Order: sequence, then structure tokens, then C-alpha cells
Amino acid sequence: MANRIANPPRKPAVLALDHRRPQLADCPAAGGQRAFCRGYTELRVMAAQIIPAPLTSDDFLELYSEQEDGLRGFELFDGEVVERPMANRVHDEIKNVVMVALSLHFQRSPGYVARVETTFKLDGVQSFTPDLAVIGVARWKTMQGKFAAGSPDIAFEVVSSDRADRLQFKIDAYLDHGSKAVCCIYPARKKILVWMRDESFVFRTGGHLESPLGVRALEFPAILPGFSAALSEIFESAD
Repeated sequence: MANRIANPPRKPAVLALDHRRPQLADCPAAGGQRAFCRGYTELRVMAAQIIPAPLTSDDFLELYSEQEDGLRGFELFDGEVVERPMANRVHDEIKNVVMVALSLHFQRSPGYVARVETTFKLDGVQSFTPDLAVIGVARWKTMQGKFAAGSPDIAFEVVSSDRADRLQFKIDAYLDHGSKAVCCIYPARKKILVWMRDESFVFRTGGHLESPLGVRALEFPAILPGFSAALSEIFESAD
């Protein structure tokens, strides 16, 4: 989510755009103004659809939901389309370990569901796709589309090449829009930082904890009583 979409070279007369994604371009159809353009190639005939910039969440979700993995590859920050970084093996394995731990817990204690890379429309100009999300069952059942409305109860981000300012923006946005916690997992540092509305907890491997919880596992006692995922298991793939 840290890489801003690069602007293509200026094309004063012809729009030659990648048909898979919208891009900022100097669009003749927009009077030469910069706008988001979506190109379609059919029988070597190129047409362009002009999308106002910055985008609204509704425009972003409509546009990117039509592209393969579009909502998993991009997010909307205050109207700006930002590309999410490519996940590596460690990133995916950590995500899977936490997903399994959550799923097993919800089998024993129903009430929430865990979802991988589900897009959440926070408001009119913010739409994010956390690596993992926990959301109440009742609320989830009311969401039948390609994206969820509002903020997840718990958002999980496995942090690799994310820009610090972008990540902090997301953390603040999640919490401001109703998330009970945001969990940032740092594989390289073997650290997990859990943000809550009025406090934050840092969990580190090796038994060193900068947290009043005094445990060696990732836990959310106020939100998910009984859930526990050992840090050693979460970071096993990072060794």
C-alpha cells in the first residue's frame, strides 16, 4: 500500500492506457486536464472513460472490482489510489498462521468471523484492504457485495515495505471509523504492535514484552476472550 501509481508518459493526442487499471493521464477528452482514465482495447480500437480525480470510494470500488484482483492490489487513501506492495512468502505464511488461529477460536467461540484481504469502505474517500480482518457475524451477514461497509472490528496488517506515514494513516482511519483494534505484524523485527483507541501494546519474541498483559502470545482479552496465538508460531516462518 506504499507505492503510488506512477503517471504514464504524456500522450497529447492518443490515449494508450493499460486496459487492466486506471491511470492518471493528460486526457484530451477532459480538455487536457489530468484525470483517471480507464482504457478498453477491442479490435485494436481504444476508448477511454474519464474518472474524476480524486476518486470517491464508490467510483474506486466500482472501477477496481471489475479488474482481476483489483481490490486486492490497490487501496484508496483520501481519494488517492495507492498500490499495495507484493506479498512475499513470509508475509503469506504469517497471515495464514494467524488466520488459522482465529478460525479455530471462532469455531469454539462464535460471534466473529475472520476474512482474508476483504476490502472495507470506511467512508467516501477511504477504502482499505487489510491482510486479515475480524468482523462480527451479524454485521458480516448483512454484507453480500464484493466489499464490506465500515471498519473491521480488528484489522491486521503484515508490514513489509509499507511506508510509515501510509501505515499510520491507515491505523488512525481504522480506529476513527470504529475498529476496536489494529494489529501490525513486523516479520523482520519479530514484533507485533496492537493499537487500540486509548492505548497500544507491543509484543516481542523471546519473552520480552512492553505490555501490561505479561504474556508470550498475541491476545485480545477485551475483544476476543480466550484467543491466544503464540508469538513463536506466528514468527516461525521468519527464522
